[in-house]
Amino acid sequence: YNPDMVLLADANLWTQFSEDRSKEFIEKMMRQVRLKNLLRRSAIYHFFIEVKFKWLYYKLRKKFIPIDPENDMLFKKQQSADSYGIFKEQITNICRILREHSINGIMIFTPDERKLMSKKPSKILNIKQEISKSFDIPLLDLTDTFRQSSKKLYLDGDPVHPNAEGNKIIAEQIFCLTKNKQGVSTNGSFRKN
Repeated sequence: YNPDMVLLADANLWTQFSEDRSKEFIEKMMRQVRLKNLLRRSAIYHFFIEVKFKWLYYKLRKKFIPIDPENDMLFKKQQSADSYGIFKEQITNICRILREHSINGIMIFTPDERKLMSKKPSKILNIKQEISKSFDIPLLDLTDTFRQSSKKLYLDGDPVHPNAEGNKIIAEQIFCLTKNKQGVSTNGSFRKN
């Protein structure tokens, strides 16, 4: 592949789902995923779970979306003791590949809905800021932009994934960052026309 640019957006810290997990765990997890996918094809499942009890589905679903790895109730035992360290290592490796191949990059931080209300600094943002400086890759932090919006920006019952309005803001911010630019230099800083 020879991309013009790579966007390093947000990533999942659930390190128990990484490739280096035990085969037994991966197979057990895949059986559960396959069963869920089979059930979701059923009209009865869809009618009762996603239509009639939609309100309950979204309420419970929110509880099972652990944003921070410390809050993973279902797979606590399989979670790495240093998931933030693994995250940092993986993002660093990607940035190293971008540099080695002279590929332009932009790092993006999209806060989750709960972080918008908190003044506590995000560990993920801190890691991305550090790596952004190390590799001289521009960082697009969307925290203030999302905070200033009066519209709902996340999917129903999901405090992590932006809805169409949230994605529109992300696209506009990426466009603003890159418009009227010839490109990004090999060290990650933007070149003007």
